[in-house]
Amino acid sequence: MKGSRHAALRKAQQMKQERDARRLRRERQVEAALADFYEHGAAAAAIVEQAQQRAARILDDAERVAASERALAAVAVRTLAELGEQRSAIAELTGLSITAVREALAAAGEPRAVEAVSATVAPPENDGPDAIGWSYADVWRSDDQVDTPMEAPEPAAAVVGSDGWAGLPVWDRSAEDPWPR
Repeated sequence: MKGSRHAALRKAQQMKQERDARRLRRERQVEAALADFYEHGAAAAAIVEQAQQRAARILDDAERVAASERALAAVAVRTLAELGEQRSAIAELTGLSITAVREALAAAGEPRAVEAVSATVAPPENDGPDAIGWSYADVWRSDDQVDTPMEAPEPAAAVVGSDGWAGLPVWDRSAEDPWPR
């Protein structure tokens, strides 16, 4: 009987070792899957963080560049006011709210007095200068002249106390590339 007990014990130990080996393999697989989860989860979070930082930089650059365009738009609103347009009419023409018109006027400064000037473009058959010194040829150029610099005539003194361009700021777009490569 001792022989059969001994054989039964060996069989039990062998079965237990196989079960322990299966359990150990499973635990290693669970450990590897968890390691993959944490590794790839951290990598995904880092990628999103980098993208958010890049997006923030792009938005900052865009806001900086757009600020000058907003300032020019505010000056255009001020010019409409200088030309005698009421705030409600400016709002209707531009699609801005009255509050936005007020804010644009505040940003551009108070309107100045404007002399009555007709700013119509001379018709093509009469290529003489209009009230602000432009001719039809200055306004309408052929396709082959689009990239050719055009010299503007001297502006008429349409705004009291200015050179006729209402003190508009000029932004040199070639000075700085807002989207570095």
